[in-house]
Amino acid sequence: MRPSPKLATGLIALLLSIWAAASTALDVESDEAVVDLVPFMVFARGTAAEPDTMLEAYRAGQFARDVPLKRFEGDHAAELWGAVEITSPTTISRKVVVGVPMISEVDIYAYGEGPADHILSYSMFRPFQADQHAGAQLQSHSFDLPAGATRTLLVHFKFGPVQTLDFTLASEAFLAQSIARDVAVQAAFYAFALAAICVFLAFFAALRDGMSLLYALLFLTGLAFLAYMDGLLFRFLYPNIPQVQSALGFFLFLAISGFGFVLAGIGFRHSASFLASRLCRGLAGASVALYVFSLLAPGPVAAVLANILLIGMCVAVAAGTRLPAGKSTVSRRLARGLSLCVLSGVLILLAPLIVPVIPAPFGLLTTSKLLYLVLILGGLTNLTAQILAVRQAQDEALQAEMAALTREAELSRELAGSEKNYAKAQALAAQRQRTLATAAHDIRQPVQSLRLRLDSLTGSLPQDTEERLREALDYIESLTSNYMEDGSLDADTEDDPPADETYDVSMIFASVERMFAPEAAKKGLELRIVETSLRTNLPAAPLMRIVCNLVVNAIKHSQQGGVVLGVRRRAGGVWLCVADTGAGFTPEEFEQYKNHGTKTEGSDGHGFGLAVCVQLAEELGITLTADSVPGRGTIFYLGLPTV
Repeated sequence: MRPSPKLATGLIALLLSIWAAASTALDVESDEAVVDLVPFMVFARGTAAEPDTMLEAYRAGQFARDVPLKRFEGDHAAELWGAVEITSPTTISRKVVVGVPMISEVDIYAYGEGPADHILSYSMFRPFQADQHAGAQLQSHSFDLPAGATRTLLVHFKFGPVQTLDFTLASEAFLAQSIARDVAVQAAFYAFALAAICVFLAFFAALRDGMSLLYALLFLTGLAFLAYMDGLLFRFLYPNIPQVQSALGFFLFLAISGFGFVLAGIGFRHSASFLASRLCRGLAGASVALYVFSLLAPGPVAAVLANILLIGMCVAVAAGTRLPAGKSTVSRRLARGLSLCVLSGVLILLAPLIVPVIPAPFGLLTTSKLLYLVLILGGLTNLTAQILAVRQAQDEALQAEMAALTREAELSRELAGSEKNYAKAQALAAQRQRTLATAAHDIRQPVQSLRLRLDSLTGSLPQDTEERLREALDYIESLTSNYMEDGSLDADTEDDPPADETYDVSMIFASVERMFAPEAAKKGLELRIVETSLRTNLPAAPLMRIVCNLVVNAIKHSQQGGVVLGVRRRAGGVWLCVADTGAGFTPEEFEQYKNHGTKTEGSDGHGFGLAVCVQLAEELGITLTADSVPGRGTIFYLGLPTV
């Protein structure tokens, strides 16, 4: 009896699905503080299904790598199941950390030999529970993994307005350090933002400009929305009233667009563009209507519409604050510059949410806070520069007027004996006063026009040109500050050397992964990045060049296996490591490769890669060494200073 073709096809599909499920196993070393789970997870739909039922489906190979989720779901909160198997050669204890902002619900089950361990059960519709929160993230209870044992993590989650995945496995020690760091950064961020807003309010009150006060309220609303995303409002204002969570989030978000359209309408009305002004008022009403819609419609759909409305608001503000000829004011030019910054920043932030194929450079919370800081710092800098320019022009005009009055007084005393000469002196003094007033006005007007023109060009130039203009503005601000401190333009304006800035080494790792992971995958290699919390103060550009050259060489000379990039403590120091499974080399060959133009046999390169790395390392004052076994692979070690 011959087997049926359909039966054979079914058996093959079953074996492939079982293999796909088995391939999700993640081997966790005891010294790995944090591991990203998403690349190892498989997914399936299963609304309202029991966890044991979904576990059986996972073990039967019914989960897949692709996320079965659509951007515009008909559900208010799209549901998804994910699974991953975890093993470890040693006994470890870990927690699952969920970094998805504004998630609706999440349940995590840990399956081992015994019954399932329900390590996290969170819902935004239940009162606040402090033990479930790790800063702005969610954390599960700890679960133990014996040496050599395997545990299956089964995750059931309901998305909120943002459909992203962020699940990591972290040790308790690492998580405690991460929480302490996040709390400190969070406190510094909100303290700075509140202090800056107070400065805004003080400046705007002094200018007596109602439109500028509305901008200050817009920043306050934006800060409140960030506090909502961080969970601070839920924690401190309404921990026992979770029903308001979703409604409050959409209210704050749409209040930002509503404020913006009101501001744009005022700007168009001042410019006599009454049709555009009425359109902005209508769109402000649309923000209110969309808020009502968000209370009834699915969250992802309402979120995308709100993002589109926010982008339209920024375009309207940028166009509405254009100044008509002869009616330039400091506050309106400030509004123009800030609106252009908001427009470009919001486009960068919301583009990945509206068009999923666009990669997000940072997490949603981090990107939002960075944009907020850039905008508020730009606003303060611009406003301060304008006030200083006006004050400087006033001081120069006053000094010139005082000098003219002194000369006129001397002339008056010389001509005091003659009424005719005295009258002429009075007429001459009046004429000179008018001349001084005209000169002061002529000096102030070009300065204001130059600033207006510079703000207009900044919003339309390429990013690199915009950065150079910003650097020029920073330099002008530095010179102005030195002048105010020294009290004379003749004072020494040479800047003190800037202090070394520190940054996360993981930023370089992420850039390298984005650039070279596709190239490694094309050769059948795996480019593995080991996460690290190390910070360094080395110049970022040469360090990035060294790491890129080492990774490129590793991929080029490896035919199978993979490349690992990480940080290791070794010989009493901290070393950045690049390990490969390539051909390797002897110590003598390593010394030859340090020379420019020396390359390996059969290489199609020019022999500069390793030589450049050695030269850059010497210029940075750090050490580059290598451990290599011919035929088995190489590990490069780059010493990093600790901060």
